[in-house]
Amino acid sequence: MTISVSVVIITRNRCQSVVECIESVLSQDYPEIEILVIDNASSDDTCITIATRYPNIRLLPQPTNTGVPGGRNIGIREARGDICICIDDDAIFLNNASIATIVPHFRADRKLAALALRIVDQYGNIVTKLIPRRDRKIIGADTPGANFSGTGFAVRREVFVALGGFWEMLNPYFGEEPDYCYRLLDAGFTILHTPFVSIRHYESPNERPKERRLYFGARNAPWMALRSLPWPAVISLTILTWGYFFLQAVKENQLRSYARSLRDSVRGMPQVLRIRKRISPEACAALREYSGLYYY
Repeated sequence: MTISVSVVIITRNRCQSVVECIESVLSQDYPEIEILVIDNASSDDTCITIATRYPNIRLLPQPTNTGVPGGRNIGIREARGDICICIDDDAIFLNNASIATIVPHFRADRKLAALALRIVDQYGNIVTKLIPRRDRKIIGADTPGANFSGTGFAVRREVFVALGGFWEMLNPYFGEEPDYCYRLLDAGFTILHTPFVSIRHYESPNERPKERRLYFGARNAPWMALRSLPWPAVISLTILTWGYFFLQAVKENQLRSYARSLRDSVRGMPQVLRIRKRISPEACAALREYSGLYYY
């Protein structure tokens, strides 16, 4: 029996990039791939271009920017596929057999809920900062994991929906993948990291400004830890994350943005505490064993 697949792409003001991404999906050697494009309130020609060129694609235009977690939640919940593959709009599948290689992983193991894919740059070099391991170790075989990069990954849809999807308090981005993986591992499911499917990620001309990454990173990381991790991990992750972004703020002359992120992070902590649920010792052990985001 063929496992159905949906590919979910979020885009915003990247018309040419998303067209190239869509073309790489359409070139895949796999039957009946559903494609959903969530347009996060683009002001360019993205929507009209997709609607005109690709009438069979499910285009879901949003009136406002839903962020990365919110947009992916919309796409995966609306999808019809058993497996949902998410790929950034400025990325493409490296070869035409990518989806055909992804699917058997989920067929072989019913406990597998997420598959982390290899991310390479436009020159074919592995992007080490996007290796979903804290130690950034390059693997050569399918390896159990504890996280995945949002640039390219696959999830079992029924599990994703049952676990509540990505946490939208983390909008517009930063930390949604490890937060979901904490809950996934806590529920007894597994994550696999494969080197046999690669996503080529291009550097878009309108990449996220550094000050935004600094702000949302310093704001979100403590929330992510506080929601799920034991207190020693919460404290150590918060201190080390804030220390890292402080050094970045000094280097980039963004101390005002950094101070605002800490203020907003602290203000949001009571809301996070109300939903705090510490993950199991078994999930913590998996995070440590597979170099997940636990202790730095």
